[in-house]
Amino acid sequence: MMNKSDDLIPLSKALFEALYITHNNDNLGILAKSIAECLRSLGIPLCRLQLPISSFFGFKHPFYAGVILTWTEDNGVKAHFRERSNSLVSSTIEKLRASPYASLIFDGEPFVHYTPSPDHSIKLISELYHDGFTDYFALSILLPDGARQVMSLATKVTDGFPANTQERLATMSPLLAMCIYGAYQSNAAKQIAVTYLGEYTGKRVLDGEFFRGNSEQMSTLILFADIRNFTALSERVGAKKVTEYVNIAFEKLSTSLRSLGAEILKFIGDAALIIFPDRHLSSNHDGSISNRNALDVKGILSQLVFTIQEIREIEIDGEKLIDLGVGLHMGDVYYGNIGAKDRLDFTVMGPAVNLASRLESLTKDLSASILFSESVYEQLTEKDRSELSIISYALQQVKGVSDQVQVWGVKV
Repeated sequence: MMNKSDDLIPLSKALFEALYITHNNDNLGILAKSIAECLRSLGIPLCRLQLPISSFFGFKHPFYAGVILTWTEDNGVKAHFRERSNSLVSSTIEKLRASPYASLIFDGEPFVHYTPSPDHSIKLISELYHDGFTDYFALSILLPDGARQVMSLATKVTDGFPANTQERLATMSPLLAMCIYGAYQSNAAKQIAVTYLGEYTGKRVLDGEFFRGNSEQMSTLILFADIRNFTALSERVGAKKVTEYVNIAFEKLSTSLRSLGAEILKFIGDAALIIFPDRHLSSNHDGSISNRNALDVKGILSQLVFTIQEIREIEIDGEKLIDLGVGLHMGDVYYGNIGAKDRLDFTVMGPAVNLASRLESLTKDLSASILFSESVYEQLTEKDRSELSIISYALQQVKGVSDQVQVWGVKV
């Protein structure tokens, strides 16, 4: 019979490989699959493994409270995601109290061992019986940060798990803990970077570009968007409620432009600075070259028209009070880190950024929703311009720009 210490070397190698693949693929399902396959290779007759990843166990994600990963030998890994909600904490606790994990979580037990039966008091265990399972283990794994992660194993073999299974799992627990914790921390770092900086910029910061003075010149489309009526709306409904409506508006804006390469670099109160860092200018306008990374200016303007119309339909106390003003300019910017030694911001700077911001401010004076510069106008074909209902405005004097600026808009 295999000695329990004989498990550690192959387990450590398998978990290292699993953590490496999980890190590079942003797929926690690989972790559950690798743990299951490793335990099987060590002679544990595993047919089902469940790894409930949750904020309750230390998992951190801006959009999801957790994901239940269930591996079976017949179907591989299936993931059940749970989005965040105000009522989720209480409902999660209720479900955990009715689950096989209850003794691990609320009573501090290190292991539970159940024999599936048709009338078992725990619903899942009776369901496993009807699915042909004969034995069930669940364990609590202490993570380095003090949180406890639970995991369960089930088998269909006639005699159930070997008698020394609990002892072997106890020996493996520290390695499992380090692997799960490493996956959690890697995933959390990526999600934080992407959530606060955007996918493209967040990746650059994670790759080590977080020192002062590190910047590059790049040509991009810069977009400033500002929520209209914010001050009046705040006074009417209060800061908490107005924040909810602003979040809805920005979510619509982000969703509509994301597929076109947009990245919200930062929010500035009720305004957003958006860039298109991984898109380049198309080499021609005749449609002969198809490139998914080419900047689709017409598509961006069309989506902005649609999004502003959607935002105007948001109802607050039975009234439609929210609007959006947008300014766009295309030009060279310095893209990178700026700030103090101990507090940096990854941003864009330069005259092009200033002009985009001034165009957004100009929407109020011209009673317009979308204004853009000549550099943006030149990216549109004659057909694009006619289909978009382009409006030409008189030359405008813009603060911070010595010469008057030619301005165009789109009818919304």
